[in-house]
Amino acid sequence: MNYLILTPDRVGSTILQSVLTMCLYLEGKNVINTHEFVNGLELKNGLAIKNLDLQYTQNLRQITDVLKQSSEDTILVSRLAKYHLDKRNDKIDDQKYFYNFLNKHFDKIIMCVRDNIFEYAMSWSIREKSGVLDVYNKDDRNKVLQVSEVDESFFIKKCQEYADYQYWITTNFPNVQQISYEDMVINSDSIIETLTGYKNTFQNHFGIPLTSIIEKEYNFLSSLVRNEHANDFSRKLLELQAGLYEIKEKDKITDTILELVSLEKQANSYAKSLSGGMKRIPNNLNIQIVGKVAVELRNEHANEFSKEALRGLIRYRRTSKEMLKKNIMFHLPFKNTTLTDKKNQIKNFDSCLGKFYKFAKNHNWIDQSKATYDFWNKRHL
Repeated sequence: MNYLILTPDRVGSTILQSVLTMCLYLEGKNVINTHEFVNGLELKNGLAIKNLDLQYTQNLRQITDVLKQSSEDTILVSRLAKYHLDKRNDKIDDQKYFYNFLNKHFDKIIMCVRDNIFEYAMSWSIREKSGVLDVYNKDDRNKVLQVSEVDESFFIKKCQEYADYQYWITTNFPNVQQISYEDMVINSDSIIETLTGYKNTFQNHFGIPLTSIIEKEYNFLSSLVRNEHANDFSRKLLELQAGLYEIKEKDKITDTILELVSLEKQANSYAKSLSGGMKRIPNNLNIQIVGKVAVELRNEHANEFSKEALRGLIRYRRTSKEMLKKNIMFHLPFKNTTLTDKKNQIKNFDSCLGKFYKFAKNHNWIDQSKATYDFWNKRHL
């Protein structure tokens, strides 16, 4: 069972590809995430794996050969982005051959879409300014939030590219399963079950469903970014708070927590300012300490971070790191920003919205009413 994810990007394809790979891995399957395969793919130890150094040097038939030769004992979770194909300028006959092969080789072909096409184009426009492809840590989120205005010409270009993506799918992939970004984020476990047949995989392994993991990670990372004192949390300060709990050796995870919130560079920054009592705290961190940090950060969602939830989040990230070390998949991103975040952040938001409405009038399949609906916060702006 091989999976192919089709995408115009900014529609949740990276996180879908990652959690789909993780689900299969947790269920004991041999699986590999090739990421995008038209900008670098090689055969190594009988498996198709990503090779970014190759970029666009391979023709489509060479890429096809790598996929053909990859071991049938290992499931492929691959991705194809239209904009990467557009950059390649392959011959039409080669493209037709390639599409025909993909339709036969991949058992499930998934079309990633966005219910809110306005937010899709806005996300792309912010990415173009920030240079951040996906959010993997606090620093990435900060870079995203530094963008205050987007290029409106680029915004409209992305609206048109999304329309072109729809036509591309209809023309070349007749049997696709459509999954929206919005549904993937708020109904993650149901989506993964539909795709794999496995039920409650994340709940069974981490003690918390995938939908909750995505939500709690977004809330926690957002709290760190909003708090002006976030970088002041050193290793010793966190460990002092850990002393409030009875800690078992197997639950000590200082480095994992610091890495999770991207504070590892500041881990020892305030050691000199700590009291003698602080300096005597053991050099480790209990899993429960993240909840204490959330309280210190004045996180309005702090009551969500129970002991069980925190343990689940850490196990989820540890599994991701384990898979990364084994070259099974790439980094697992956090959810980026909500529509409300974008509204508060981008000063020409309303101008872009007006341009979107004008664009949408020429495409009657676009539901304009969704342009101002923030699905994450469940309200219209």
